[in-house]
Amino acid sequence: MDIIQYSSAALAIYLVASIGFDYLFFAKLYDQLDYNPFVWKLVYQDLGSRYRRKNPFFSARYRNYSIRGNPDLILRNRFMPWSLVVIDYKVRNGNEPNHYEFIQVSLYVWLAQQNSIFSHVRGYIRFGNGKLAPVKHAQHITREVLALSEELHALDY
Repeated sequence: MDIIQYSSAALAIYLVASIGFDYLFFAKLYDQLDYNPFVWKLVYQDLGSRYRRKNPFFSARYRNYSIRGNPDLILRNRFMPWSLVVIDYKVRNGNEPNHYEFIQVSLYVWLAQQNSIFSHVRGYIRFGNGKLAPVKHAQHITREVLALSEELHALDY
């Protein structure tokens, strides 16, 4: 076997193991979201001890902007790694995000976009009734919140 065959075999083994691990441990999440684990990989989650899989990807970046909170899930497309999905869970039943929820998820989308200039990030809120509502990033809101973040940080005790 030459190097190309070894590389192909190693890549195939990695993909099978990665997909199998994700589906084995996170099947319920993938089923709830209707995202295919063969296409989407869970790269970050903040849903509590049942699904403990922390990644410093977001937490460290938040500190730089004085923003609190974390998105609940981030999924990355296995075949287009620049494509991300940011999801925030809400307990309440609903169809549309309120103003606060929109701002919150819009900031999460913006932070995920900072990872790469080529990134394509979609944001969603998943409500208690299972509805998945899209949230588009609003640049003007991000600018306003970041401008206020220093003032708000000064008020923090």
